[in-house]
Amino acid sequence: MLKKIRQRSQDMQKLSSVMTEALKIASEDGSQAAGAQHLLLAAIAMEDDDSGRQAFAAGGADPDQLSDAIERAIGAGVPSIELPEAASAAGGSQMKVDAAFDEAIKATHAVHNAHGDVRPLRAAHFVAGVASAEHGVAVRALAEMGLDRAALIEAATEAAR
Repeated sequence: MLKKIRQRSQDMQKLSSVMTEALKIASEDGSQAAGAQHLLLAAIAMEDDDSGRQAFAAGGADPDQLSDAIERAIGAGVPSIELPEAASAAGGSQMKVDAAFDEAIKATHAVHNAHGDVRPLRAAHFVAGVASAEHGVAVRALAEMGLDRAALIEAATEAAR
């Protein structure tokens, strides 16, 4: 029981850390709201967990190319679905998060909890969560990189073990 409580506490710290980094990245790039693409960038930037980077590599892509792919996806002129802004992010930040960010967090939780065990939350869980989306900048960026989303989810699930 104590082990499970400790693991949940560590998971919450990791979630907070990744979300804070995603908000920082969004703020630095001038975005009005943090999106799933910012969450993905934060996940592969984690210094203490390279499972997200491993998932990209297993999927046949260089994670260092993600920023460029996001820029191409934003500038591609591909019609996008207008997503409403979600609630303000935790921590009193002025940065908002969009619906794609919220959905990616929910999907990350679903992927993480799919096995019902006490595995630690890892960067690869965020990658799988973001890759499970159907639309958005992050999905277009993954396509720009030539990644098959189903294969990336599988690779991320394996990397999270």
